Amino acid sequence: MKQLLILPIAATILGSSATAAIIATGSSNILQGFYNTTISTTDLLAGTTPVVTGTFAGDTNGIYDGVTVDNNLTTTSGNIYLSSNPDVIMTFDLTGSVTGYDITSIASIAGWTTNAQHHAAQFYQVLVSVIGNAAYTSLNITGAAASGGIVSYDPFATGQGSTRIELTEGSSGVIASGVDSIRFVLISTPDGLDNDTVYKEIDVFGTATVIPEPSTALLCGLGVLALLRRRRL
Repeated sequence: MKQLLILPIAATILGSSATAAIIATGSSNILQGFYNTTISTTDLLAGTTPVVTGTFAGDTNGIYDGVTVDNNLTTTSGNIYLSSNPDVIMTFDLTGSVTGYDITSIASIAGWTTNAQHHAAQFYQVLVSVIGNAAYTSLNITGAAASGGIVSYDPFATGQGSTRIELTEGSSGVIASGVDSIRFVLISTPDGLDNDTVYKEIDVFGTATVIPEPSTALLCGLGVLALLRRRRL
């Protein structure tokens, strides 16, 4: 269940980074299991249970459990396979910190074998909510592996392979602050083929958000108010 912590000044500061420009960097390899060793078992999603809607095969645990099994889509496979039907929406509540989390990077891995180039394609949207605000804000994802504000990466025309996407923020290093819930909208390949994405893992990295001391927060708040007043003059 989402946490609500009333921090008026801090919430304004924390929520501001949710609209920062996020850079999506994509990499690919013809080997299905090439990126398996990059999967984390200690990221922020480890040990959580998401709320999931949509149509897929495999095991939802495969998206965040730090385990992947090549060439297998059973209920214990460590992978999920999208169909060409509705998108799959996965929402994770991050409840370990009462101040939320500073998200520093997100990584996703996909891939399959045997005439399955689209199994490695990645198309998804990321949304976050922050402490004190239950609404979800879509991250503005840019870069070579993005289009229209979402991850969009389909490097293989034929054959098989695997892909890895990493999302980072280039200036502050923080994608979003005070995050208490993160949502992934996994989108079927735009061409509608049955050969849709097989996701192996999504990892979210970050640390507990540090709230400024009251005096610091007050000064920040006064600075914001002064800036707003100056703009009105």
